Amino acid sequence: MKLRIAAGLTFLVLTFVSAPLAAQTFRIDAAIPFSFAVGSQALPSGQYEFQNLAMGVAQIWNQDSRTSVAMMFHPGFMPVKLADESVTLVFHRYGQSYFLSEIRNGYSGSVYSFPESPREKELRRTAFLHRPEETVTLVARAIAATR
Repeated sequence: MKLRIAAGLTFLVLTFVSAPLAAQTFRIDAAIPFSFAVGSQALPSGQYEFQNLAMGVAQIWNQDSRTSVAMMFHPGFMPVKLADESVTLVFHRYGQSYFLSEIRNGYSGSVYSFPESPREKELRRTAFLHRPEETVTLVARAIAATR
């Protein structure tokens, strides 16, 4: 009897753990009209494709220059799913410097957060004294996504 209860509980736990993992699949296309940084990587403006390579690792592909970088991200979920199922890229702006902060996938309710670089932390600290940061949001197109 204890074995059946343990097996049933294991099944339930695996069911609830595997659902969020499946939601992490994404492939997004976006035109970014300004140079930006993600982590310590500086990237030029252009047409980009974002895709997850593995749990917590995204490939950022510049379609114009045909170059790519791989970056770590922290997966999470939006408290409220976006009604229009839009996909947005969220940037922090300090003067003329843009930093990719998040990808918000309204289709799945997922948020992919990129860690702050030392440069962004420094700009945020100095901007606090002069000018606050701005948040810039771009709408992207989901090429493929799973819930």
